[in-house]
Order: sequence, then C-alpha cells, then structure tokens
Amino acid sequence: MRTINKALNVTRNFRSEQQAIMIMRKMTHLPALVVVLLLTASAIVAALVWRKSGSEDLDSAPVAAKEARSDSLINRLNDERIVAIHQWQIESDEEKTLICMFRAFDKDPNYEGSGVKLTILDPSGATVYEARFGEVQRVYSTFALRDLSEQLIIEMSYGGSTSFLHMLDYRNGKVVELINEKESDFDAGAEVRAQFRTGINPATEPFQIMLTRGVGLASPARKYTTVYRYKDGRFQRVGEFVQQEADDYMEDRLTGKGRRSKAK
Repeated sequence: MRTINKALNVTRNFRSEQQAIMIMRKMTHLPALVVVLLLTASAIVAALVWRKSGSEDLDSAPVAAKEARSDSLINRLNDERIVAIHQWQIESDEEKTLICMFRAFDKDPNYEGSGVKLTILDPSGATVYEARFGEVQRVYSTFALRDLSEQLIIEMSYGGSTSFLHMLDYRNGKVVELINEKESDFDAGAEVRAQFRTGINPATEPFQIMLTRGVGLASPARKYTTVYRYKDGRFQRVGEFVQQEADDYMEDRLTGKGRRSKAK
C-alpha cells in the first residue's frame, strides 16, 4: 500500500535493529506511540535489508513465522494510519533530531474533509509544529541554507490539481516557514537546487527554489518557472522565465545545434 511504502521510504536511515535501538535510547522522552512506531518501521527496513543480503538467520527461520511477523508490523502502521515518519536533523549533533509524523484522518475539527496531519516533535517529545494538508506528495530534508541544520521540504496539495511547496526551518525552538504559501504553488514541477551562477560559491550560497506553472504537464500551454532566492530570512521571488526556452537552449547545447548555428 502507498501508506506503507512511504513509511518505509522515509525510515531509510535505519540499517539494523541495533542502530534503531541506539536512536530510540536517545529519545526516551518521546511519547510511547512514536517510539513504538519508529521501532516498527525500523524493524521492517532491517528485515528487508537482511533478506536482501542473504542472512543465514533469516533463511533458517520458518517462512510462515517471517511472514506473520512482517504482516504484524505492517498492520500496526496501517492501524495507526501512519503515512510517513521522517527524521529531521536540526544540528550536526545526532541528538538534535526532530521527528516528523504524518497521519491520515477522516475528520479533524481544524480541517474541512479528510486529509493528513503533520506533527513535529522535538527531542523531549513536545509538539513544536502542526499542520494539515489534503495530501502529502513528497517529504525530504536538505541543507538549503548551507549551514549546520537541515531544512524540511514538503510538497503537498489540498485536493486539487495545484500543489504547494513548504520549506520549514527550526529557529530558537520554533518551526518557521521560509516561503509564503500564497506564492509557493506549482502544477508542472518543483525543484530546490544549488546555484551555479558566475561569481558565487555554490557551496556557501543558499539554494534557490524553482516552481513551474502552466496548467499541468499535459497542457500545451507555455510553462513558466518562477525563481525564489533567500533574502532577509525568507525565500523571495526574483523573477521568472519560459521553461520551454530554457529546455530548448539546453537541447541545442547537448546536440550541438547551437554551436553549428553560430559557426554559420
């Protein structure tokens, strides 16, 4: 199911039960449910890794017992309606990690209709951020500001064809938005990437956000990409370009057509 696949994907950092247990010991103050769910997800990933590596212990275990154990773990995630669990590292210290838990709901007093609730917990287990979406499409973290802390990227929608990109940062014990949601819509593509312009150092320059709009991929309408760059503590719009023209230029460079036309 999509729910389990997403949960497995975002728990990719767990490589063994021993590593998972070490992480859990550092999170003894987390709510019991979160600890159980994290251990459950890590155990699933560990089982898959062992199976792939051909572990003798797993091979010698009865097939029925292995399948029952796996089914039980998956059922637990399904019962709790966990869409994803993500570890967000806010400092270089491994103990400074936030737990991001996405849980589906049918009803919520703070949201109209069904959706997904994001709850972010700090190392003590306290809730530092909550948000509700119609659907979560992608979750990942990256060092977009080129400092010691990661930023959390969420691509989501409210049920329509338009998606939104959220970039979150953790500052002074609070989670803050780095881009205005009213400007973060896209329907053809979204990218958070390094800058390679002449005169800057890509290793230290904050990444830029590129959001492409144009009535979806299937539409023949022109696609415009808006560029946002970091200034005064937030990502702000600096301009836009026609995506087809940029792609045509790249294609000319790759095929040599541009060089041949200049030679003529």
